[in-house]
Amino acid sequence: GSGVRNGQGALMELLTFEWRRARSIRTTWITSLFVILGALFFAFLGTVSVVDEDGTVLRLPATDLIKTAVVDNPIAMVLIASLGAMAFGHEYRYGTIRLTLTAFPRRPAVFFAKFAMTVVIALVVSAIAVVASYALLLALGAGEPGGLTWAQVAFQVAVFAVTYALLAFSLTVITRNHPLGIIG
Repeated sequence: GSGVRNGQGALMELLTFEWRRARSIRTTWITSLFVILGALFFAFLGTVSVVDEDGTVLRLPATDLIKTAVVDNPIAMVLIASLGAMAFGHEYRYGTIRLTLTAFPRRPAVFFAKFAMTVVIALVVSAIAVVASYALLLALGAGEPGGLTWAQVAFQVAVFAVTYALLAFSLTVITRNHPLGIIG
């Protein structure tokens, strides 16, 4: 009935609020940009460092290089963790969590909306990093997909990005300390 509709409407309103909040924080954009730049840097390093003993450049599969550029890249994963910590961290740091809980008094719904938005942001940013890395690798003449399949790369990127983001998210929620969530 109307109780379910009101609950769903409130949840959609809260998700919209969280999406607007995440987009309006300058740090979200800066951190996302650095994730993408870090992935591009590691993709580039993968292409320039692969030379045979003869001096011939080896053409590694692009999918292997992308996995290295995004998943095996400590810079990207720490920054994705930072995106996860920001969901609650900014509000605890600046005291705006009280305003959020005043506007949306149902704490489980607030937690779920922040949780869902953290997952979405981690997936979107890592997907953009993959696409940008692949475009760079194609421009630099990296080999076509081989080695790992695209499904394996997508699965690994998704699992690692979401895991790092949610671990930082969880530590920030538990400790109410933004830097500790990132460091942990």
